Amino acid sequence: MSKWLSYEEDQPAGQRLAPEVREEIKLVAPSTIAPGSVTDTDLADEAITTPKIHDGAVTDTKIANGAVKSAHLGAAAVTSSALANGAVTASKAGTGVVTGYDDDGNPITVKLVPMAATDYDPGTADPDTIYFLY
Repeated sequence: MSKWLSYEEDQPAGQRLAPEVREEIKLVAPSTIAPGSVTDTDLADEAITTPKIHDGAVTDTKIANGAVKSAHLGAAAVTSSALANGAVTASKAGTGVVTGYDDDGNPITVKLVPMAATDYDPGTADPDTIYFLY
């Protein structure tokens, strides 16, 4: 047995159809998508564009190793606190970087300090410092 369904255009949006029709629509065409129900096979190539990605949605675990290249980094984007100990070597830093070695051949930190000759005290001098006296 069929039933006549009405559409009441004087009602507010969402209430123009009979309640049983609204419930049926919810069952066959839900207005929300359950988490995890859309997979990569459901998306067209290039369907996700930058404006569609919410701020903070791409986390470090979602970025593949090696995916961030130099061209992606802004000026001063990598600070010293972001560098792992020993990550910057003299060969990577280039010209002007001094590497000092102890008697066993282990690299050490060498400081270069300009100072007035009258301020220099050989009795308290740091052995890992090169003093430039003027």
